[in-house]
Amino acid sequence: MAPFRKRSKSCPFLSQEFLIQNHADIVSCLVVLVLIGLMFE
Repeated sequence: MAPFRKRSKSCPFLSQEFLIQNHADIVSCLVVLVLIGLMFE
């Protein structure tokens, strides 16, 4: 199933996957910051 991910259009797919991964990391960081803010309040 791994090779199926590799398609002829790798540039756009790679950028989209990278953005999605970064978005997940940013969201997790934001959640942690919000939780800390709520605890401090």
